[in-house]
Amino acid sequence: MYAVAGMYLGRVDDLPIVEWTGRAWLWVALTAWPLVLLAVLHALFTTGGRNRA
Repeated sequence: MYAVAGMYLGRVDDLPIVEWTGRAWLWVALTAWPLVLLAVLHALFTTGGRNRA
């Protein structure tokens, strides 16, 4: 949401650096989501779905 808000703010207020920052964070988010999904799946399958509390 931060990335998209930055991109829209940059476009509306004609602030290219803000739009660029939003685009950069969008790529960070798009990279983080699959990594988190893989980590969750790994934890789920290696523990058999048990909580190690």
